Amino acid sequence: MGGADRRQSGGRKLLPHFGKAARWLIGTVATAAIGVVVAVIVGGWLSDDDEQHSSPPPPFPQTRLINAQRIGLYRIEAGADAEDAMRALGQPSARETPHPTTCEATWERLGVRIRFANFGARDACLYGTFCNARINGDEWGTTRGLQVGEPVSRMRELYPRAEQVREPGAIVRFVLEPGAQPCGPDARGGLEAWTASGRIVSLVVSLAAGGD
Repeated sequence: MGGADRRQSGGRKLLPHFGKAARWLIGTVATAAIGVVVAVIVGGWLSDDDEQHSSPPPPFPQTRLINAQRIGLYRIEAGADAEDAMRALGQPSARETPHPTTCEATWERLGVRIRFANFGARDACLYGTFCNARINGDEWGTTRGLQVGEPVSRMRELYPRAEQVREPGAIVRFVLEPGAQPCGPDARGGLEAWTASGRIVSLVVSLAAGGD
């Protein structure tokens, strides 16, 4: 009997220590689990918030990107001519010759109108070099994501340094990307946004013209 009492007494001495250890272990695990859950929830909130506030420009395919050097696959550079444009954009739906030295080609399905110039004796519709282009199609976009039809506020967000061209008229022009070789009496060169009633109505690209 004495031995049994001693064994029971020893067991009773160990139980309180085991109970404290178990409670500590359970508390530690529970605290860690709560921390993980909170981190997941907060992380989800931050992720949702980032998605709401980060609005990257919509991706445009190479064939619909515009900047001061290109209109889709048509590279704008000195010497780029009508033949290059047709290789990149296809055959125009219409051609006009408002002046003996100029030709205006229209790609109606694309919303693109390009003026070519040739100051020699050759046909500008065939041998003219790129002068300027007006893009009205809303499927086009600049490399920063600006599209025709968007509000001027969107333009200012994407191009905070856009320079307004101050001149009378219903159309208000902004230089988005300056260029050094303007073509035509009213061109500034580079990439412009033409606006009316607070919205983008056209994107205009211009370069020096020439040819002989």
